[in-house]
Amino acid sequence: MNTKTNLSKGSWIQLNERRAARTAMLLLLLLLLAVPAAVQAQTSNYPSGSRYAFGLTMSQYLSMSATNAAQGYRPISVDANGPTNSPNLAAVWINDGFTNWTVVQGVTSAEYSNQVTLLTGQGYRTLCVDAYGDYPNERYMAVWVKDAQVAAGWAQVFGLTEANYNTAQINYEHAGYRPIWISVLASNSTPRFSGVWVKDGNGWWTW
Repeated sequence: MNTKTNLSKGSWIQLNERRAARTAMLLLLLLLLAVPAAVQAQTSNYPSGSRYAFGLTMSQYLSMSATNAAQGYRPISVDANGPTNSPNLAAVWINDGFTNWTVVQGVTSAEYSNQVTLLTGQGYRTLCVDAYGDYPNERYMAVWVKDAQVAAGWAQVFGLTEANYNTAQINYEHAGYRPIWISVLASNSTPRFSGVWVKDGNGWWTW
């Protein structure tokens, strides 16, 4: 049986583009499956350039962070999970010329509390905070920055139960703050929550 295909030249082009896109996605998936556990990549999607890495050991993360910092990249997101003595880390760095930042790495809850007091007194605010290990012996990772948002208003919590975190969320929401970071420590005991809020008037949000 003969069939007649009625496709214009433009339709053929669109069809080929879709096939090419599917092929590219398949190749990317195969590449991700084939790469080693620790991966770093660089992208130009951010105006000034960005880098990300995942599946890092602590030593790999510290080495990569030092290299990126020397090349003008600063961390804007750090994620940590796994046991206290062998965490897995992921991070994102950007190169935007901003230099008023610092990090807190692998500290206990008490040590992080001291850092909160110290850095807050120096005019910094928390950009992100995460924990790994098992409560109450967890370790904290955080990125702090010193910018105009400090004066506008910000807040953070860490190591809270779900009920206490929900209470904090409601209180900050009513005070005009919005969340910019939420992380959960899924330890052997009750999950523990950390979060960061800013007061910047940037409209509605949800999750």
